[in-house]
Amino acid sequence: MNMVSPWTSRDTLERNVPLIRLEEDADLREIYEFGKKLVKVASELSMKPHTLRHRQNGLLKRSADQRSTAKMLGHEINILKQVNHLHIIHLQEVYHTAKMTYFVTELCVGGDLKQLLQRKKFLTEDETRHIICSLADAVVYLHRRDIVHRDLKLENILVKNYLDEDDDGRINIKVTDFGLAVKTGGVGIENIIREACGTLVYMAKNLLTCLLNADPAYRMSANQLLENPWITVRR
Repeated sequence: MNMVSPWTSRDTLERNVPLIRLEEDADLREIYEFGKKLVKVASELSMKPHTLRHRQNGLLKRSADQRSTAKMLGHEINILKQVNHLHIIHLQEVYHTAKMTYFVTELCVGGDLKQLLQRKKFLTEDETRHIICSLADAVVYLHRRDIVHRDLKLENILVKNYLDEDDDGRINIKVTDFGLAVKTGGVGIENIIREACGTLVYMAKNLLTCLLNADPAYRMSANQLLENPWITVRR
């Protein structure tokens, strides 16, 4: 069986992404017209701005200027500068102010895969095959560059545009949220890769631990159990 991906991965060295300093957060509104929020992904606030200067659309991400959050966001930006792939979110430019860090990416108007599945109720076999192949192609691309995402889930896979004309009329996905991603090869990387990270509600081990906790104050309630994704999401 021929397992070669039908998509062409875009290879490049680290890209030159503009890093722009602004005096005030309000200065950004001189560049972008803010639209409605499309989807919230982890610490990411994704919005639909329209740039007045360049006549382009993009996603805007902002982060509170806390040391740990700012460090994670800076790490994510460095990772995104090193990748250039059809199914990985494309970073366009970054804005810094005294209190906030913003970055602009390509626009994904279809929300995320979780929202898409909730709207459609189910995906066809062909749609599922296309999404899995696209995702696998992106993961192979990352791993060949010694990058491990570590937080792949439905909410971190955006939909560029449902039935995107640029993707043969099929669902065009974009892997996003590289805040927990790591580059392999450094000192202690084996321990980092093996440590638990990501969204706890997606971890079956965490679910069992919460159920078996001897302290009622920390034990998962019946309602919390029934609302857990391992119970509510059909597989």
